[in-house]
Amino acid sequence: MRNAKITELDRVAREASDLLGAMANEKRLMILCHLIDGETTVYSLALQEHWKSRAKLAALTKAMTRTVELAGRAGVARIGVPRIGTGLGGLDWPRVKSVLTKIGDETPVEIVVFEKFVRARPE
Repeated sequence: MRNAKITELDRVAREASDLLGAMANEKRLMILCHLIDGETTVYSLALQEHWKSRAKLAALTKAMTRTVELAGRAGVARIGVPRIGTGLGGLDWPRVKSVLTKIGDETPVEIVVFEKFVRARPE
């Protein structure tokens, strides 16, 4: 029985490692670097049932609506997001942008979209 628990733990750890590997990319890390100046709150949105599956616009709508609701309650005035769901998720950027714009128009929380990755020049 103990070996079964270790085997299950190994499987779950591998899945977590795969997910974290998929999430750790330059664009997401760039957003975190922009947030270094002062206190930050980070929300993680799930748009896919599995990181290998396609994202769904309905999941984006639900996740962003809940995120701005939580942010508003916490006193967060602005949320920064990448072109969410358009990478591995496979969503069409104009449709995603339309969803983000609609949600942004319905809330006092400002949604800032980082549409383009720009690498800083070395000093």
